[in-house]
Amino acid sequence: AGTAWYGVYFLFELVIRSPRIPANSYDAHLLRLSARVLSIFAVATTLVLGANDIGIPAVGVLAGLGVGGVALALASQATIENLISGVSLFADRPFRVGDWIEFDGSAARVERVGPRSTRLRMRAGTLCTVPNTDLLKMHITNLSERSNCYLDQVLPLHGDSPADAVELLMASLREFLLQEPLVEQDGGWPRIHVVAMQPGRIDLRLSATVLTPDNAQFLAFQSRLILLARQRMDELGLRLAVPLPAAAQA
Repeated sequence: AGTAWYGVYFLFELVIRSPRIPANSYDAHLLRLSARVLSIFAVATTLVLGANDIGIPAVGVLAGLGVGGVALALASQATIENLISGVSLFADRPFRVGDWIEFDGSAARVERVGPRSTRLRMRAGTLCTVPNTDLLKMHITNLSERSNCYLDQVLPLHGDSPADAVELLMASLREFLLQEPLVEQDGGWPRIHVVAMQPGRIDLRLSATVLTPDNAQFLAFQSRLILLARQRMDELGLRLAVPLPAAAQA
C-alpha cells in the first residue's frame, strides 16, 4: 500500500518535471490534485487484493466499510463538495496560479489551488483561504487576463456654464484623446458628449478604451486627463457643480 501511495506521486511528479509543464503552473497543480485522489484509490485496491491473498473475506470487509463509508461521507460532505469544486476550478480555469483576481469586492493574487481551498494573497499582504465551493459561487474577474482598460468619467459642470465654453472644453479634451497613442480610435471612440442636464448641473461624459492591461499605466493616463480637464476649466471660467442637498434631489 505504501509503495502504491508513493508510486502514484512519483509518476505524477515525473510528468510535472517535464519541460512542457512549468513547476507552478495550473496544469502542475491539477496533476498534483489528481495524484492525491488516485493514490487513495491505489491504496484501497492494494489492501483489498492483499486481504484476498491472505484469506480475509474482502467482500465482507467492503460491506462493513460501505456502512461506515456512508456515515463518513455524510460527516465529510463539505470536504467532498470542496474537492469536487476544486476539480471544477481546474477544469473551467477562470484563473491561474499567479493571476490577480477580483472577488466579492476584494482583489487578490492566486497563490495555490488545493483540493479543499484556494489561497489568495490580498493587496494588504495578508493570506486569505477561501473554500473552493464558496469561490466557485462567486463572480470572479480576472484582472491579469484583460486586454485593455476602460475609461469612464463624468464631469459635473455647474448649471450656469456657457454653452460655448463647454464646447471649447469638449474640443480641447477630444484633441488630447485623439493625439494619445494609448487611446483606441475606432468605431466612434473616444467619446465626449453632454449626456444630461439636471437642476444646477450639466453632465459631460468622457469614454475611451485605453490600450494597456497595466493598471498603473492606465491610472497615470487618467490622472493626466483629469488634470488637463481641470486646467482647461480654470482657463474657460468653468466650475464644477455643487452637490444638491438630499431633500432637493428627492
